[in-house]
Amino acid sequence: MPTHEAVRSRQSNVTTEGYAFQSHVQTLVNERLRAENQRMLVLNNTEINNDTHLGRMFLLPVRGYNRVWGDVDLVVKNLENNQPIALISCKTSLHGRFSETLFYSMVYKGQIPDLKVVFATPDKGRQGSPVWKSEWGSHTKPTKDRSLAETYLDGVYIDNTYLRQTWAFEGTTNLGGKIRPIENLVNDLIRWSGD
Repeated sequence: MPTHEAVRSRQSNVTTEGYAFQSHVQTLVNERLRAENQRMLVLNNTEINNDTHLGRMFLLPVRGYNRVWGDVDLVVKNLENNQPIALISCKTSLHGRFSETLFYSMVYKGQIPDLKVVFATPDKGRQGSPVWKSEWGSHTKPTKDRSLAETYLDGVYIDNTYLRQTWAFEGTTNLGGKIRPIENLVNDLIRWSGD
């Protein structure tokens, strides 16, 4: 059984990895939006909180509390009208956190009309397996998570390059349907901003 210190150390590493990936996605998407001369900007949760209009939009009414902040990693906003286009949930793996993204997807879509909710991940693979194995299955043999994503999210964006560069895992996620390469995210944001 792992010691308390081992559990804390692992959790600290997971948190650090998560923030690093979130920062990577924010930088990557903002650079590509600028290269395409798009009037959009990806904000992290601190920047969203500092934007009084957006900050209020992502607070949720909860009985017994005034309002609470949900699972908001990154938000893409239209700089012309200050409206959110998409919420990007960033996770290095699905382990124990994907249901949170699905829940908040339903809540925020009910609260903010036209908001797209997407998931970005390097697909770190199934934990505990000696060999890397995708968490998403394939288009023809999907995992439960892939089926849920296809039903309740607007897209899942995979960054296998980050997977290889950061952890030296050799793996390629089987793409198809809403499971797409991270490079497609900017084109989808451009399309959604025009809808």
